Amino acid sequence: MQPRKRKGILAALITITALATTPIHAATITNQPIQIAVSDPANRMEYTPYHGNDYLLFPGGKKVYLDSNRQVIRNGYVIDEFGDLNMTSSDGTVNASRTYEPRTGYSYSSEKKGLQGDYILTESGITGSHMLLNFYLDLADSTEPSNLTYELNGNTYYFNEDMFNVFKKRIKEAQTRDIKVTIVVLLRGNAHCAAMNMMSSGSGATNPSQIYSLNPGSEATQAFLEMLASQLSSDGCHVENWILGNEVNMPNTYNHTGSNDVEKNVSLYARTFKVFSDAVTKFDPYSKLYISLDHSWTDNAGGAGIPGKDFLNQFHLKMKEIAPGVQWNIAFHLYPPDLTKTASMWQNPELNTNETTTPFISPVNLSVLTGYIKDHIGADKRVILSEQGANAKEGETMQATGIAFEYAAAEADPMVDAVIFRSYRDEGTDGQLDLGLVTTSGQREAFQVYQALGTPSWPSMREKYVSSHVVDQKASPDNKSHQATTQTSEAVPPEKLKVVNGSKLKLVDGRVPAGKDDGEDDEREKVEKETENIQEIIEKNVKLKVVDGRMRER
Repeated sequence: MQPRKRKGILAALITITALATTPIHAATITNQPIQIAVSDPANRMEYTPYHGNDYLLFPGGKKVYLDSNRQVIRNGYVIDEFGDLNMTSSDGTVNASRTYEPRTGYSYSSEKKGLQGDYILTESGITGSHMLLNFYLDLADSTEPSNLTYELNGNTYYFNEDMFNVFKKRIKEAQTRDIKVTIVVLLRGNAHCAAMNMMSSGSGATNPSQIYSLNPGSEATQAFLEMLASQLSSDGCHVENWILGNEVNMPNTYNHTGSNDVEKNVSLYARTFKVFSDAVTKFDPYSKLYISLDHSWTDNAGGAGIPGKDFLNQFHLKMKEIAPGVQWNIAFHLYPPDLTKTASMWQNPELNTNETTTPFISPVNLSVLTGYIKDHIGADKRVILSEQGANAKEGETMQATGIAFEYAAAEADPMVDAVIFRSYRDEGTDGQLDLGLVTTSGQREAFQVYQALGTPSWPSMREKYVSSHVVDQKASPDNKSHQATTQTSEAVPPEKLKVVNGSKLKLVDGRVPAGKDDGEDDEREKVEKETENIQEIIEKNVKLKVVDGRMRER
């Protein structure tokens, strides 16, 4: 039996009747003929769309634009809850169908910065072109029959329709604002998912705080991944980047398999990645797929994990063996060597050298990673920095410095397409880490740096924060020639400034911030309450603590 996909076209019959100029409330279009009214085209009318920033396309190319406040911007037409209707006739009774610009390929962004969570959509004034959301398959599961189903090999799987609707709403809104969406696919302990044999570690995988490795041999795994891809791969609602798992080289903390053996973990993950790739490309041939690695390169977390370099090499060989045609890329987490100490980048230079034997990859030696990928894995690979941040417990200026270093590293490397920061505000569960750009009492210094990234204000910010910690990372076999100096930005001539990865900073004239933005103290933008807030779904992250400068589960 063929899997049932939700149709991308909403058909309805609409009767249009001229009314007085007073706006009216709209009815929701169903598949039955209903009366829809048009007011004075100069006025705005209320309506109930599923997302904003769309338009109605009428015969002759005439468009009626809609805004995110759920109102018609021009011409006053009322539409259905999904927006984007195409009027195919100009008489009193017309056919309406959803229309979107068709995808023709992967869409790169000219801006690299972004945030995890949906804060770019919900918080007033925060900027960015990338949004990363965690999608938990266990939350998408429905233990009872539901309206949202997927059929595979004669078996029916039921899903949480409300969860999918919330994700689709946010992704559609991001798409209308040209924000690129990255989804991380995760599976936590769940008795029902375990009973369907979705976890590689078996039926005992029921710890709701543990992220487990998927079982590539389970039909349920295939069904869940295909369902996810089918729902989030339409022209009007698509994902640009898909990441399978989180820091999969740390199987005791994430992607739990019950073993630290590199061969076992790589083989299992490679076979799962093939299932993942088949599911996504079945519905979307244009998105990019990624493996997830933490900042450990030759370090193995005291025996608790697998060095990222070893995992990457073995995965590359395994994929050439079992799935040579599958495209894959790298999602990397670019933290300082010690997550609690941004200053460890230059205070402990032996931890992040320019040698391929370096224990860690950090902002000061990102080129070790990308250079190694080009030379040994493939020059066609792309990199996104999908999680990083800096600890405010070192002080706000040091946190701001860390944010600046992380962005400068991404900006200087043409292989890197995005740098996505972990926390808009403190999570409150990270123990030794405060990664938020804001607190409950206001904005941190790092917020101003983040806002400046990629803008005309960035060169002056870069000079202030990056050049004040010039790191001489000349490679040497004994690592003893690595020196770190702290200088004022005024003392470093622009032509002698060094930036991360050993390349020079070419400073350009940019506008110096003219002081506090008039809108900084405005109240948070009012966002209409949803029946189920997106944060309640996507921010149910595994609670973490920091042990010895590393994130670990509670």
